[in-house]
Amino acid sequence: SPVAVPNGAMKGDLYGVTDPVGSFTVDTAMLFGGEKVNIGALRFVLSTGPASANLDEVLYKIFDLSTGACEDVTRRQILNGEKGAYETDYSKIDPNFSTGESDVLIWTGVTNNIAYKTTHLVMRKIKATDKVWQSGDPSGVQYLKFGPVARYWVKLTYDYYIGVFETTLAQYKAVYGSYPENCSFGPDGEDTVAANRTRYYNVVGYTMSSYAAYNTVVTYEKLCYPTNSYVRDVGRNELCAKMWSKTKCEFTLPTEAEWEFACRGGNDTALYSGEAQTEANVSKLAWHTGISGGKPNVVGGKLPNAFGLYDMLGNAIERILSSGEINQGAASGSGASSDDPAVDPLGRLDTVASVVGYSVGGGCTTGTYSNGDWQDCRTGARTSWYEYGNDNPALGFRFVMPARADGQWANHPGQ
Repeated sequence: SPVAVPNGAMKGDLYGVTDPVGSFTVDTAMLFGGEKVNIGALRFVLSTGPASANLDEVLYKIFDLSTGACEDVTRRQILNGEKGAYETDYSKIDPNFSTGESDVLIWTGVTNNIAYKTTHLVMRKIKATDKVWQSGDPSGVQYLKFGPVARYWVKLTYDYYIGVFETTLAQYKAVYGSYPENCSFGPDGEDTVAANRTRYYNVVGYTMSSYAAYNTVVTYEKLCYPTNSYVRDVGRNELCAKMWSKTKCEFTLPTEAEWEFACRGGNDTALYSGEAQTEANVSKLAWHTGISGGKPNVVGGKLPNAFGLYDMLGNAIERILSSGEINQGAASGSGASSDDPAVDPLGRLDTVASVVGYSVGGGCTTGTYSNGDWQDCRTGARTSWYEYGNDNPALGFRFVMPARADGQWANHPGQ
């Protein structure tokens, strides 16, 4: 009978074979489990199948944080093994993992390159256009300090890139010039841990009245460039401004909807792995108070979601761009049903000092913050602080940027 040859047993023009012919070799040891094989009766059956997704699609972008240069990594390069290990079956990450995402392509080899946690920034494309999904906590979630979050329906009308890892202390320093004040390093002093004690205005810009006034800005003005933008504050010492100057791409923090869609990885479950919400299952995905040693940990050490994103639960709580009600500012829709989703919701973009903003990040961190419990390690978890000036030990972030070729947002908060 025909033999199914796994990708790992083949070498050559596996993907994107061009006319008139492609070639391949078969590793019989990998295929049959031994070096000596009787192949007298062996036959291969080659047949055509459905075309792969666009092989020239740029799935990953790698930015040099020193020069701003960007390397585009295509689907073809990943599938041909040019960037190291990858996986197209989420259950191969863990046999109990599952996902509703049909297009799984995880670059697992990204974790082996220290440069991607220090001198370079790796972004993964999230294909969210016109997908309707439900935000918030599914029924039956366990929680401790971060209470259950109401559900609503959401639709985004665009794709975007998001950091594969939480921004590390090393990356923060490479762009900003110094570490966050009073930040915590890893158990062995590593700066490849999630950045922590980050301040909103150091990342995005001065957007709150008191900080604006302190810096001789008209009260309530969002002093960024372009005027009233949340994306960059040219001439000031903010990370997004510096990333713009280096790359001419518009980096910012994700909206709550962008963050949660990326976190879920195609699932509608408390854990992005699709497994039951237990301490053992959480520990596969997240650093929490029970296992963290009371410190932030090196990024990429836990298992990814189906988009290939690491530490979406645990380690640092990740800041978002907007605060308040999720569907405020939506292009249309109430979010009450799948037929009436909130479209491109922005949240409430406050400039008033007394308003409590939201931070998200799977709700869970390390022992530097008391809410780092495994029950609060879930896709829908939320917590809140006075967003702009707070530098809680748990607060970190990851960047987002547009998927447009010009690297600029067509429609985003503040644009």
